[in-house]
Amino acid sequence: MTTADGLDRRALLRRSALLSAAMLIGPTALDRALEASAAELPTGAAPFVDSYRTNVQANLTPETNAAVRALSGMQDLWRTGDSWNTGVVLNRNVLRANVRHVARITAARTADQAKRAFIVDRQHQSYSAIGGLGPLAELYKAGAKAVTGITSAPDGTPPSTVDDKLPPDAPPGSALGAGSPDSALGQVVLLVNTLRGPFASGNPSKYAYQYPRPWRMTPDSTVEPTGETDEFGYPVYRTDVEVAPQLLRQRNLKPADDGGYPSGHTNALHLACLALAYAIPERFQELVTRAFDLADARIVAGMHSPLDVIGGRILATALAAAALADPQNATLKAAARAQASEYFRQRTGADVFGVRALGRACLPTRTPTARRTPHSWRRA
Repeated sequence: MTTADGLDRRALLRRSALLSAAMLIGPTALDRALEASAAELPTGAAPFVDSYRTNVQANLTPETNAAVRALSGMQDLWRTGDSWNTGVVLNRNVLRANVRHVARITAARTADQAKRAFIVDRQHQSYSAIGGLGPLAELYKAGAKAVTGITSAPDGTPPSTVDDKLPPDAPPGSALGAGSPDSALGQVVLLVNTLRGPFASGNPSKYAYQYPRPWRMTPDSTVEPTGETDEFGYPVYRTDVEVAPQLLRQRNLKPADDGGYPSGHTNALHLACLALAYAIPERFQELVTRAFDLADARIVAGMHSPLDVIGGRILATALAAAALADPQNATLKAAARAQASEYFRQRTGADVFGVRALGRACLPTRTPTARRTPHSWRRA
């Protein structure tokens, strides 16, 4: 069984750097997306920070939705079709590299990587983000009353869908995700929940661009059904991408509602990590790196492509910046920062909080690996 514990900081930073370098599509897609977001706004459109609240399901065009507009570089690569499976490839080289990367990664995926991909997929994203706090993570979980029901993965495909839920032995007042608003770190929890609030979804952009998930696509980004179904009742498409066995039953049976671009998990993971990084800036670098590492697990899972993940990262960064700049959130973000600082100072001491607890992970010293106790996975 594989636990949800994070990697040590040096390994995490090294892995993130290598993953970024390995994504051949990354620079091209990122440059195009950033160019699009910085381009001249449509007539009457407000800057993103002033219009991020337009990101709701009723608005599905670049002219009406700031998030769709920020990701409109996709229009240089892909033209959305009349239905989910009739889109047209505009940049063959980029999209071919995009899907082929997923095929290579999933073909080389280890059993442990597949299990970790399951945990990242099924665990509440705000809880997964807490691992970026490193030596402060357990203190945070206790203070925020944050718990999860997904702590390990099965060896193969579970017999049914699996969702995160409160474990039966959770302390009173516990909550999934970032924790309970009625806790010693309630303001921090509220900040995370606010950044992940009603204007933070990637779904409007998914519907706007209708770029399929990689396991539904050929290497050329076309959708070709074989007319067969697999043992779990899912349609089989011609593809080289292999979904992690643990996630075969977790796939969506409605492809029109299940676009790949942008990755919703990536968006959520980055938003949660950035919210925690604002409240606890002493761990900013580690939290951002945690978001990158967890988001890459979406590619390892076979559930998303690099283009999907990059889109999720861009969207979350823009949304987090806008929400933190929103005057309506000024009091909350100040309260969250003050609460987190005082909470950790009281429990670690100013010297420990400022140097040891945070600096230890940054120093090039060898520390023993903590013994990990496996937990059983739970079905919803």
